Amino acid sequence: MINSTLLMSAAVAPQLHDIVVPAKPGIWPLAIGWWLLIALVVSLLGIAISHFMSHRHRWAIKRLALEKLPNCESCDDINQLLKQVAIHYCPAQNIGPLTDKQWTDFLAKNLPNAQHETLNDIHQALYRPEHAQYKAQYQTLAKHWLSNLSNTTVNEMNHAVI
Repeated sequence: MINSTLLMSAAVAPQLHDIVVPAKPGIWPLAIGWWLLIALVVSLLGIAISHFMSHRHRWAIKRLALEKLPNCESCDDINQLLKQVAIHYCPAQNIGPLTDKQWTDFLAKNLPNAQHETLNDIHQALYRPEHAQYKAQYQTLAKHWLSNLSNTTVNEMNHAVI
């Protein structure tokens, strides 16, 4: 019987193949959980980029004004620049015709109380023939006013009574 088993296995041996180890599972196709995670990350990334671009676009005029401020040659130029920015960000207000006290009060709403007196002095000097000595102070105040512009301050200025 042992001989017959050996004969049989010798006859079957050429027909047998080696044992094949199955391939290791790959990462494709991804499981549904991974697809959901990828979709979530891409969506959040898209929202973040959209928000960043919207914020950048909204404050483009402010950045441009801050770049132009050092190139202003007089207090009148600074005043005009501030008025252009205010008209852009506060369309609900009729800022164009504001002069003297009304314009000073409007600008003061976005400045700390400590700078209100300096702003009043500068604006009184604007209506005198010689006001060149106030240019550096006015540039500093204008830079501070522009830097403080935010959604909150713009909303406050838009809803303020002039």
